[in-house]
Amino acid sequence: MNPPPFFIARPSGVWNTRSPLNNFVAESNKVTIDYSVLTLAISRTRYLITHRDSNDKKTSVKKYLATNSAGHVAGKAWDRYRGAKRVLTGQYEGQPSFTDLNKDLATSIYAVRENSIARYSSKFETFIQSWALNMLLAHAESGKDMPDELKKLTYDFSPFRQRFIIPTVPIIFDSFKTINSELEKLPHISTDPKTGEQVSEPISTGLNAKSVILFWRDFRNSIVHQDGLVTYAFYEKYNKLFETLRLPYAEILRPLEPGTRLQLPDIVFSAITTTHSKTAFWLNECLQAISETRGQIQLDEANSQFSLSNSFMPLLVEGDHPISLRWIKDATWRNELLIQFPRKWHTVSNSLNA
Repeated sequence: MNPPPFFIARPSGVWNTRSPLNNFVAESNKVTIDYSVLTLAISRTRYLITHRDSNDKKTSVKKYLATNSAGHVAGKAWDRYRGAKRVLTGQYEGQPSFTDLNKDLATSIYAVRENSIARYSSKFETFIQSWALNMLLAHAESGKDMPDELKKLTYDFSPFRQRFIIPTVPIIFDSFKTINSELEKLPHISTDPKTGEQVSEPISTGLNAKSVILFWRDFRNSIVHQDGLVTYAFYEKYNKLFETLRLPYAEILRPLEPGTRLQLPDIVFSAITTTHSKTAFWLNECLQAISETRGQIQLDEANSQFSLSNSFMPLLVEGDHPISLRWIKDATWRNELLIQFPRKWHTVSNSLNA
């Protein structure tokens, strides 16, 4: 049987855009807003209860927070909090104290950070998938022969892929060999945290944009699958990197330890956004270098700053790669292909040589 035709298809869940950096900037800033306002609310509440009137010995935590007048949702939140504390302490008639609330708020901010890190890493993964589709289309539209590893990546995105999983960040990085090598030369920071000077190359062997992104990606997976605990496998894989990574912050960031949670001071979130944003802009430059129509960013003409507008350009428009465009426009042909070929196409190697 002949292989399915060669085209680039966008799986459901990947951004439908030819400007993936615009999407990443928008989505990552939404994560930053959520993280910031929740951190602000928790920090402000802790400040207020710490600096409350020390002479007021009668007001309970519930009254101080005015949960009865703060709305139905606030009232339910208080009831859930109090119920959970009673179960954990065994004091089934007790009420949470100001000390309890202050400690629990301090702990909860870690949950906010873990969630924000997981979301940020996921947004970057979606960016990379959208970026890869645009890179593949740019290669196909150039008329030049596509390397075998990129042909395989194209089939990994297609409905006929061997594994019904959208290619992940490590697979995509490995598929773009030259870019992968250059990523290992890209520093994970923009300025040296000690000197404040601009950084143009990795500050240590093995510590670069790619390795740091993969570290936080695996930590995200740890949050999802191991409740955020550091496993022995994670420790063995990343302890050396993490020791170098935490060196400028050794006073506030303790070493990795199997069986414990990774310490997450506020500086960690800032460091993550720096590395991922820096890498996203760099990868977008790679996309712009091979395409005149893909990867375009929006700048405010007045100050040349990055801006977002309501304009939208989908991944494929008239004039783009013809057969890829046909896949999304010709429903009859698309359905015929889906019937003719199994959804798990096992002869990718034959397809590469077609």
